[in-house]
This record gives sequence, structure tokens and C-alpha cells, in this order.
Amino acid sequence: MMGTRVMTFALVGGGIGFFLDGVMVGALVGTLMYISIQLEEFLKQRK
Repeated sequence: MMGTRVMTFALVGGGIGFFLDGVMVGALVGTLMYISIQLEEFLKQRK
């Protein structure tokens, strides 16, 4: 399940990046956004 979430964020970021700056940059940003969201949820649960 987590793999499909990461792939979705990367594909959406790549699609947006295709029109703006570059596909690879967009995919990287999408993946980093997913990681930051997951980290934030983990830290909230930890408290």
C-alpha cells in the first residue's frame, strides 16, 4: 500500500513538473512531500 502512495505522489509531481520545471524535479519533489507528510504523522503519533 505504501509503495502505491509513493508512486502516486511521484507521478503527480512528475506530471506537474512536466509543465513547469522538469519531470525528474517534479517527481523528486512529490516523493519528498510524501516523506515529509509521513514523518509529520509519525511524530504526531509519537507524542
